[in-house]
Amino acid sequence: MKKLLAVLGAIGLTATGASAVVSCGGNNGDKDITDPETGLVALSKVKNLVLDLGEIGTNTSANISKTFFDKNESVLKKAVGDTITSNMLYVSKITSTSATITGKNSGQELLSPSADFAVTVAFTATNDTRLDLAATTNLVKKGLEVDKSKFEGSGKYDKSNSIADALIAANKDLLKGTVAKDYYLKDIVAPTEGKPGTAKIEGSTSSSKVKSGSAVEVEFTFI
Repeated sequence: MKKLLAVLGAIGLTATGASAVVSCGGNNGDKDITDPETGLVALSKVKNLVLDLGEIGTNTSANISKTFFDKNESVLKKAVGDTITSNMLYVSKITSTSATITGKNSGQELLSPSADFAVTVAFTATNDTRLDLAATTNLVKKGLEVDKSKFEGSGKYDKSNSIADALIAANKDLLKGTVAKDYYLKDIVAPTEGKPGTAKIEGSTSSSKVKSGSAVEVEFTFI
């Protein structure tokens, strides 16, 4: 009888231990809050996030990420871990009233950077003095002179920077104080014989001087 009780007791302890292990799994009360491709936490799957940020001052990426983190710090730490910081967040598609947030593509291994798992936040911004390219009158967008050697450089951003520099040079007064990294370029097409090159340019999402999401198309030739 003593042996039987001992065996039953051992089985009970094993079952209790298994239950304890299971109960520790799962963050934020969810069975699965990860991006299946990367295994990183997907923001859109995290419950109870505050997405209405209220008043944030100027709508820069730094202000948006900091406000989002401050309002959701406890929820994020419960879901992701105590090491998460606002610097791990990537803010894009910034408008005067909203933005999207994911994890950064590099420098962190906690949050998924996939746009499929982004969250959209709303806010009220004041004193937004950033330049809106599309709304800037008298902006010179055609006949830009781009340094060909720089455009054809081996650097990751040489094409973009060379065109941004040309835009700034052609609009010294209007774009005063801005630099190439304040701009984001896409759809770049190099010039061909008898036809200028084209590109779409807007503010970088990290720029505190030029608004993103307000692109203009420019034309350029090589010098």
